Amino acid sequence: FDGTLNTKHIIIATGARVRGIPGVTMDGDKVITYREAIHLRQAPRSMVIIGAGIGSLGKMLGEWEVPVAHFIEADEKQIQRMKATLTGHTDWHIHRALLWRASAEIPFYRASNPAESGILQPETLASLWPNLKTRDEELRQSTTLNNLLHDIQPQTPPNWLVVDCFPALPILQGAGKWLDTSEVIVARVILDDDTVPDEGASKPELDDFLQANGFRCIALQEERQPQIASALYVREYKPQLDQLTQTAASLEQDKHALATRRDELEKLIGELTRAQDEQARLAAERQAQLTAAN
Repeated sequence: FDGTLNTKHIIIATGARVRGIPGVTMDGDKVITYREAIHLRQAPRSMVIIGAGIGSLGKMLGEWEVPVAHFIEADEKQIQRMKATLTGHTDWHIHRALLWRASAEIPFYRASNPAESGILQPETLASLWPNLKTRDEELRQSTTLNNLLHDIQPQTPPNWLVVDCFPALPILQGAGKWLDTSEVIVARVILDDDTVPDEGASKPELDDFLQANGFRCIALQEERQPQIASALYVREYKPQLDQLTQTAASLEQDKHALATRRDELEKLIGELTRAQDEQARLAAERQAQLTAAN
C-alpha cells in the first residue's frame, strides 16, 4: 500500500514481537506496545518483581502508578542500588530472598555481569555471552515464592508476577496459591530450549507449565541478545467460563430434577393424607357401630 489513510485510531498488528517503526516513537501514550495495552485492560493492583536488582522496571511502574509493589532480590549489593526506586512510594517494598521451587540449600552464583547473578551458573550461558564468568559462588538457603508471600501477607494479592531473572520455571513452580491470583505473568526466557537444556530457563519449558495452569503467551519483547526475551502471559478465562457454564447447566438440570421430585413427593403426600383421612373416617364409623351395638 502506498498512500494516506485518514482515521481516528490505528492498530498496527505486526506480530508477537515489538518492532519499532522508523520515524515513530513509542511514547506509551498515543503509540503503545503490548505492555501498555495489557496495562489498560488488566492494570496491576499489586505486583511482585523477582530478580529486580537492576531496577529497569522502576520507571515503568512509576509511570503506571502501581499502588503496591514487592521487589524481591537475592543480591545485597543490588538491593542497595535499588533503594532509590522506592522514594515516594510508601507501599513499595524490597525483600532479600533467594527463590526456588523448594526450600533448600542451593548454590548462588555471582556473575561477571551482575545482571546475570543467580542460581543459574553463568558458564551455562556461554553460547549467549562467551565472556560471562562466575566471580564467586556460595551455598544459600532458598525459599519459595509461596512461603515468602505467606510471611509478607500482602493486603492486596498480586495480580501481576514479573520474573526478571533466570530460570523462571522453578520460581513459578514454587508460587503455590499465588499463581491462582495472578492475571498477568512476565518472565525472562531463553527462546531456544537447546541453549540451556533442562534448567527451566527456556520459553518452551515455561509454556508447558503455564499453559497447564491456565495462561497463554501473547507477546515477546526481545532483549539486545536476540535469543532472550520477556514473555508476556495472560490468564485464559475462556476455559473457566466454559466450566462455569457447564456447572450452571448441571445445576439447572439438578434444579429441574429436584422440582420434579418435589412435585412427586407432594402428590404422594396428598394421596397418603387422603388415605389417612379415609382410614380415620372408617375407624370412626366402626366405633359408632360398636357403640350402637352395645
